[in-house]
Amino acid sequence: MAGKGSWLAVAGKAIVKGIEFLASPNGQKIVAAGETAAEIAFPPSTAIIAIVNVVLNRVTQVQAKAAAAADLGAVATNEQKAAAAIAAVVPDIEALVAQYHLVPLTPEQLKAINDAVVAIAGTIALAGPGPVVPPPPPPAA
Repeated sequence: MAGKGSWLAVAGKAIVKGIEFLASPNGQKIVAAGETAAEIAFPPSTAIIAIVNVVLNRVTQVQAKAAAAADLGAVATNEQKAAAAIAAVVPDIEALVAQYHLVPLTPEQLKAINDAVVAIAGTIALAGPGPVVPPPPPPAA
C-alpha cells in the first residue's frame, strides 16, 4: 500500500503542476496560440474551446482551494475535487450551451471533460520543464 500512496502522491503533484502551468502566463500564451489556430482552421471549435477554458478555470480554482485546505490538514480526494469542479462549472456550461445553441451536456459528459482537462494537465507536468516556445505571430490580414 505504501507504494501505491507514493505513486498517487507523485501523480497528484504532477497534475497540480500541469494545471499551474496551463494557468501561468507562459502556459496561457501557448494555449492562446493553439486556440487561435483551432478557431481559424475550424470555426465551430470556438464553443468547444470556451467550454474547455471554463472547466480549466474551475479546476484551477478547486485545486487552489484544496491546496489551501491541505495546508490546514484537510485532504480532499481526486474524486471530491472533480465533483467540486464539476459542480462549480455547471452554471458556466449552461450559459455557454445557451450562447452557442448546443445540446445540453449530461453529467457523464461534464465528468469526461473534467477528466480530460486534468489528464492533459498531468501529461504536461509529467513531460517536465522544457523550453517555452513563443507563439507564432498572427497571420497578416
